[in-house]
Amino acid sequence: MDIKLENDKINLYVDNRSEPMYSIGWYELGNTVKINGSEISEWIDHLQNKDWVDITGLYKLARKIHKSLPRNRIDWVQTFYPVEKDLFLKQLESEGNSRSDSEEVNFQYLLDKIQKRRNFTFKLNKIDPNLIERRVMENLRLNGIS
Repeated sequence: MDIKLENDKINLYVDNRSEPMYSIGWYELGNTVKINGSEISEWIDHLQNKDWVDITGLYKLARKIHKSLPRNRIDWVQTFYPVEKDLFLKQLESEGNSRSDSEEVNFQYLLDKIQKRRNFTFKLNKIDPNLIERRVMENLRLNGIS
């Protein structure tokens, strides 16, 4: 995702398109929403579930917001916690969900699938609650946002 300042707007471009996929008014960059007592970025919260936005693009946008408005009220850890959590859960789930086209779907395959689901649930219950927060903090540090 490319992010460009054009005519008092931040325009988000994807796939080398000539038209922006999304625009944010320059004066709206610091908008927040209050969730669970924390001020989080309205834009990261809004864009995180769009299929054309990846986590790298969200961190690029956050870096742009943070550099443009260094005194913003945004709690970046709480903003990115749900983003990183969703990504982590998708990665964890995909570990056991791949099937080749040549693999036959039979009784054994279904038993294996059930076992993989149980393993996923077991792993999910054993996640260190601070793991996601550490991932967020590390990615914020790497992106120059803190």
